[in-house]
Amino acid sequence: GIEDHGVLLPEVVYYKGLSIGRFEVTRAQWSCFRRQARPGPGEENLPVAGITFDEARAYCRWLSRRTGDRYRLP
Repeated sequence: GIEDHGVLLPEVVYYKGLSIGRFEVTRAQWSCFRRQARPGPGEENLPVAGITFDEARAYCRWLSRRTGDRYRLP
């Protein structure tokens, strides 16, 4: 991802007017949101797993507030 506004952003692609996450949210990206969820060495680019739907929605709301862009679940 790219760092912007102090946040490691997910990579997106554009398709028919939509921006869609190209990959799963990584553990490094998630740890910007949940500081206590620091990935171990070599695990930064692995996808985050074991989170609830509500946690995923909270991440999208947090990311939207931090960047000024709209993020949501598909």
